[in-house]
Amino acid sequence: MIRRPPRSTLFPYTTLFRSHNLTRLKKAGIPCPDVVILKKHILVMSFIGRNQIPAPKIRDVQLTAEQMHDAYDSVVEIMMQMFNVCNLVHADLSEYNILWHDDRPWIIDVSQSVEKSNPQAHEFLLRDCTNIYTFFAKNGVPNVLTAEQLFAQITGSSVPGEGTELLSQIQDFERDRELITFGVSDKPYPFDSVFKEEHENAVVN
Repeated sequence: MIRRPPRSTLFPYTTLFRSHNLTRLKKAGIPCPDVVILKKHILVMSFIGRNQIPAPKIRDVQLTAEQMHDAYDSVVEIMMQMFNVCNLVHADLSEYNILWHDDRPWIIDVSQSVEKSNPQAHEFLLRDCTNIYTFFAKNGVPNVLTAEQLFAQITGSSVPGEGTELLSQIQDFERDRELITFGVSDKPYPFDSVFKEEHENAVVN
C-alpha cells in the first residue's frame, strides 16, 4: 500500500510548487497571476479581474467565434511554451482553470504541474490535450487539432495510435525510460506522489 503524506506536509509543498511554477510561466511571458508574497505556506498572488470582480473562467464567457478561435490558438501556444520553454506540463488544464481577462486566456492552478521529465508527464499532457480539444471543438472552433495531433505538435514526437492505444504507447515509453534511467519502475505512479519529487526539482531549479 502506498501511503500519502499528511495534508500538513502537502500544503507547504503545494504553495512552493505554485509559486515556483508561476514564476517560470511569468518569465516565459505566459499570462498568469504574479507572485506577490511567499512566506512559509502562505502565497499571495495578484488579482486577475477588474473593479474587484474576478475574471471569469473561459467556460463561463460568451465569446464570439473569432474570440474563441483566437483563444484556442493562444492556449495551444501556451501549452507549447509550458512544455518547451518552462519544461512543465500543467497536468490539470481545462476550461475550469483558464480565465478570460483582457481579451486573452490566463492560466491558473499550477500547483500540480510537473516537470516534463516526470514519469507521468506525457500521460498528463495527453489528458490536457484531450480536455482542450473537447472544449474548443464543442464550442465550434474549426480545424481543432485532435488530442493526438496536439500532443504530437507540442512534444515534436509521433507516437502511433489513438485514445487508449496511444495512452498505452505512452505508458510503455515512460516505463522503458524509467527502467533505462533508474533500473526500476514503480507504476502505477499516483498523482499525489509527485509532490515531493517536484519540490526537490523546484529547489534545484
